[in-house]
Amino acid sequence: MLVVVMVCVAVLSMLTITLVRSVIHSDRQLKLEERTVQADWLAQGGLDRAAARLAVSPEYQGEIWEIAEGEGGLDGAARIEITIAPLADLPEQREATVFVTFPANTEQTNRRSRTARLPAAASTVHRKE
Repeated sequence: MLVVVMVCVAVLSMLTITLVRSVIHSDRQLKLEERTVQADWLAQGGLDRAAARLAVSPEYQGEIWEIAEGEGGLDGAARIEITIAPLADLPEQREATVFVTFPANTEQTNRRSRTARLPAAASTVHRKE
């Protein structure tokens, strides 16, 4: 009888450990997906920022935009590098490229980039994924 109880306890222990590992893995996966979505939104925010800056100043060439942890509800710091390049065949437009690192300065960092053609003095955005 004692052997049966010990076997049952061992089996239940193994099932509990497996369940706990599964929950931990699911939690990590969910966090990764959440940060990926946040990084995508930060990339879009970078393009929107570039469009707004170009609307004010056609000479805008880009910037490094750093957002502190907690700002805007972020659960980590973000680094958004915006570069603006002229288009030789379309002088009234610029190509904006945004590189996002989120969360910045951690081992599990998401990196996203987006490129869009922006008018040098208007607010319409033509994205290229």
